[in-house]
Amino acid sequence: MTDVRIAVELLGDAFKDRFDVALVVSADSDLVPAVRAVHEGTGGDANLTGRKAVIAAFPPRRRSAQLKRECDSHFTISTSVLENNLLPEVIQRSGKSELVRPPQWN
Repeated sequence: MTDVRIAVELLGDAFKDRFDVALVVSADSDLVPAVRAVHEGTGGDANLTGRKAVIAAFPPRRRSAQLKRECDSHFTISTSVLENNLLPEVIQRSGKSELVRPPQWN
């Protein structure tokens, strides 16, 4: 349900004028209808809040030709960028359970 949640939030934020440019970190073509709806609902005759741009940020070794075509721009996140921006292996939270990075993310 992650792609559905992303789509719902993208549309909601567009119509509430919470962004001018959205960055969607995904290579899931299931997001194409949501991106199309953002463009159709914020441009032309249905201009509610001004034109919104959507940029696709593809994870390493993943892309979607359909999402690439629908978005205003796109780029691929390099493996080195991900490696250089990992959260700590364990995050201690005051009064709450600790958050542990999955071993496959190391």
